Amino acid sequence: QLSSISLQLLLVSQCAPLLLQPRQLDAIPAVGLFFHQLVGVEVHVWHIIAALLEVTCGVQGAAAQASLVASPDPAGGKAAAVALTAEGLLICGSPAYPESLEQRLAIAQKRFDRNHNPAGVARQMAAVVATGDRTRMLEQIKIPVLVIHGADDPLIPLAAGEDTAKHIPGCQLNVIEGLGHNIPAGAVPILLDTMVDFYRSIT
Repeated sequence: QLSSISLQLLLVSQCAPLLLQPRQLDAIPAVGLFFHQLVGVEVHVWHIIAALLEVTCGVQGAAAQASLVASPDPAGGKAAAVALTAEGLLICGSPAYPESLEQRLAIAQKRFDRNHNPAGVARQMAAVVATGDRTRMLEQIKIPVLVIHGADDPLIPLAAGEDTAKHIPGCQLNVIEGLGHNIPAGAVPILLDTMVDFYRSIT
């Protein structure tokens, strides 16, 4: 059973050889996973970004929005940051694949140790907003595409995934029931089967 990190590494390892062959770019399938793992950053930055996201991406749910702008108590140090991330995992998690407090704390701990960079997350989200409408770019995609979206994502609504898929010619949309804004261990087999079936259908 693969962890979410292993799944991401698997996708990168499988796609990397293809990406190194520019002459074959028109034959590379694409899979879109609508997940962004967010951690608390400076409140004044997130107030601006969350407001823009609500307009451009249709961010839903008061609790999910609050998790975007939450900032740990600086006096609490690492423990406070880890606890806040674990709380965010609960808020944005998957109803069909609940994770225990111990699991969420373990994930948050690994994330902190790997690269705790709140300013980097803020820059990422600002860049997403700054790119503007990419509908015309989506319409120009010429490769097979699969969009995967959680039916119960409280942060980025299903309508966003549906809209993306609608504007990509020939795109397949797979909605995972009970999946929120994360990749819980229990959903990994379903995600893998979905992607394998897609790859087999186009080869």
